[in-house]
Amino acid sequence: MGQKRIIIGFQDQKPLGTQVEDFEFSLYSCYKPLLTYLYAQPELKIALYLSASVYEWMESSYPEINMLIADMVKRKQLELLSGGFYDPILQIIPMKDRTQQIEMTTTFIRKRFGFRPRSIWITDQVWNPVLISSLATCGMKSVIQHDTPAEKRTEPFLMQEMGNSLTIYPVNRQLTNALIHKDVDFIRHALSTGSRNMDDDSTMTVMLDVNTVISNSIIGDPHTIIELCRILQEVCEELGISLTLPMNIQDEQPGRSGFLPSGWYRETLPEEGMHFNEIFLRYPEMRQIYGKMLYVSRLIPGIKREKSLKKIAGKELLKAQSFGSYSISQNGGIYQNYLRKENYQHMIEVEKLTRERGVFSTSITSYDVDIDGEDEFIYRGKNITAVFDRYGASMIELDYLVNSWNYLDTFVGNSSEIVHATLEHIPDGVLQKTCTDLFIEKTADAVSYDKYGNDHVFSLEDEKYELERLVKDQKNISFLIKTPIPFQKNSEVQIRKTYTCHTNTIQLDYTIENLSKGRLNCLFASELNLSFAFDSEEMLEIASHEVNLVREMKPGDTQLRNVKVLRLRDLHTKAIVSVLSDKRYTVIRESYNTTIHSQMGEEDIYQYTRLLPIWEIDMKPGESWETTISIRIEKLK
Repeated sequence: MGQKRIIIGFQDQKPLGTQVEDFEFSLYSCYKPLLTYLYAQPELKIALYLSASVYEWMESSYPEINMLIADMVKRKQLELLSGGFYDPILQIIPMKDRTQQIEMTTTFIRKRFGFRPRSIWITDQVWNPVLISSLATCGMKSVIQHDTPAEKRTEPFLMQEMGNSLTIYPVNRQLTNALIHKDVDFIRHALSTGSRNMDDDSTMTVMLDVNTVISNSIIGDPHTIIELCRILQEVCEELGISLTLPMNIQDEQPGRSGFLPSGWYRETLPEEGMHFNEIFLRYPEMRQIYGKMLYVSRLIPGIKREKSLKKIAGKELLKAQSFGSYSISQNGGIYQNYLRKENYQHMIEVEKLTRERGVFSTSITSYDVDIDGEDEFIYRGKNITAVFDRYGASMIELDYLVNSWNYLDTFVGNSSEIVHATLEHIPDGVLQKTCTDLFIEKTADAVSYDKYGNDHVFSLEDEKYELERLVKDQKNISFLIKTPIPFQKNSEVQIRKTYTCHTNTIQLDYTIENLSKGRLNCLFASELNLSFAFDSEEMLEIASHEVNLVREMKPGDTQLRNVKVLRLRDLHTKAIVSVLSDKRYTVIRESYNTTIHSQMGEEDIYQYTRLLPIWEIDMKPGESWETTISIRIEKLK
């Protein structure tokens, strides 16, 4: 008679850019107590997936933990699972990068722990049958994977795709959830029932998410993880079910075949039944990050002279694929400003490496960066990359290569996930750009303007401008639009916006012509949305600078009048962003923060700072109004 078996696994996937305090928290609340308990219980066998970033951090900070892991791997008590080295969503990256990511993890584990993994964990449980060929190429024989909730499959099955086969160990959701909530009666009932119904040599799988375990216990309690192991261990002994590992049954062919369709099978999703690719529709910012990643990947083959640069750029691209900006997790995912900045940093590093000396020349090219079906215009300069969009004739990206920072990494989020936002009335799925044109009625309160729900404010952020002129070599691009102003009867204006790109500066020249038969008297504004690491007074200093006068804007200040030069000292990246104009302006300042539910409770996260330079325009029919506004970025000395 065959033996009834159960696989117990733990997984903790952490995106690149995870902060040190998060590593420390997981170490003391989970890794250390779990591994210490396991070492004292040699009969307890565990499958373990940790991100490569976790192993690397422990190697540099706590090498004794990796030594303990190596010792338990050697005595075949611990099986380490492979995965993407930088935890990418495997489905959305090229096949070549998939295999490279997996091979990097497998090689790291083999060299450091003396074990070659044959089983794998799929990042964020985004599954697609096309992955099977990549997994087969990398020598993977099995995958521990959540199944569809409706199927409720509990035993392994063989899945084939294009002549390749893979054993899938479906995670028993009910048993896993019962264990997390320490429901011993349900665990005993589920295992005893399963044991009676299971065929000979059958196997069930439990996979525990470390972050879920922590969030369902007293925060930071190191005994919780031990208690869960003890509960399952005791019940299995009571029912005569043995603990095993995938490697111990790898050569056995499952008695049944099955098929797991493409899907997002994580335990907790932003919305029930949501397909992973729908996340790109929900968050235009994520679509733009993804488009940027695809764009920089096309630049790497252009490296001709220095082959070593191509290798370094390839590694930076793999880092840019980390799932931090491509998911919603208990830690916030794309809501976390620092995770988005991490992805952008590596993509910008790729850009820098592709600017070969003697080969690269500054110019403006076209590419569909935000994957909306229409090309944007990309300025690639010595120190700056800027992306211009015909919708709003605005900028959607502004990279300063010196500090590898995208100052237009704005993020709004989805109202269903946000507890509180500091700026109201921003619709879901609307990207916040820079140099967006606004007309505001003079009687309106400009300080609390609402560009989406106020009849006294007219925004052109979604209006498609005509491309009037593009001079690639002179780094000059001009847009044009004719439009009525809804709050002023029988009005029509023509707006010409000309961007000129310099080494450290993007200059925007406005020409507004009154095509109406009557006088035009209102306020005009160019909305600037800039993203920093923090908006605290200690990290971001904002002030108006004159020859002998400096006027600071404190965090509580919302307005500053009669400004010529506004300087934002970014102390985190050690850079200065200056907003200059040839005409004095009044500037409105607001910060956009989102409060969301996370593993640590409600978390308030800074996203970006909104600046609104405002001018008063008063034109007779046929008259024109002009101004020049420049955004300059330079290193803080």
